[in-house]
Amino acid sequence: MVWTAAFLLLVGPFVGCASPSATSPVRVTTLSDPLSEVPQDFEVEVLVMVGRKVPDRTVLQRRNVSMLLLPDGSLHAATGTSVVAGTRPGLARTLYQDQVAELWALLGRLDLRTAGTAPLRPVRPPGAMEIVYVIEVTQNNQRRRIVDRLVKDETNRAMVAVIRSMGGLAWLRDEAPPPNLVEPVRYDFGPDPWARYRTTSKSAEREQ
Repeated sequence: MVWTAAFLLLVGPFVGCASPSATSPVRVTTLSDPLSEVPQDFEVEVLVMVGRKVPDRTVLQRRNVSMLLLPDGSLHAATGTSVVAGTRPGLARTLYQDQVAELWALLGRLDLRTAGTAPLRPVRPPGAMEIVYVIEVTQNNQRRRIVDRLVKDETNRAMVAVIRSMGGLAWLRDEAPPPNLVEPVRYDFGPDPWARYRTTSKSAEREQ
């Protein structure tokens, strides 16, 4: 009996000190997915076609532009004489997930996700003084095209916003670069692979 009492006195304090959190399962906070609301086949193609007599080509929306965002996040872009009708422009960069999500959100704010009609035939080239904007959006196995033909001013602010937003992501300039310019090599290593673990660690600390 004496030995039993001594054993209980020895073990008792350790049993009493056990906290409920030490025996409860660890809760890991699930990180939000930036692409959770973006369709898997989301794709955007943008064309700006400028007539040969259009003046004041000092802004992106008044120059020949071709841009294509593919579902894998790769953004292709070309301007000026680098735009070749019927061909895909060269790869500019690969976007981060939150950049793709923001472009999807921008189209929603501008009511351009489901605007336009299904593309059934090629777009007619611009007249000598015309600027033609073309935006094609693919989502959920549906592709729709928006076309606006302008003279003098770029009055379609919604389409201009998309052109300039995608152009900024593709590092396109407003004015044509000088012919002797050597473009810098841009390296895009993608998102930080350790970010999710640091976020999970901070969330666990807050829960404690």
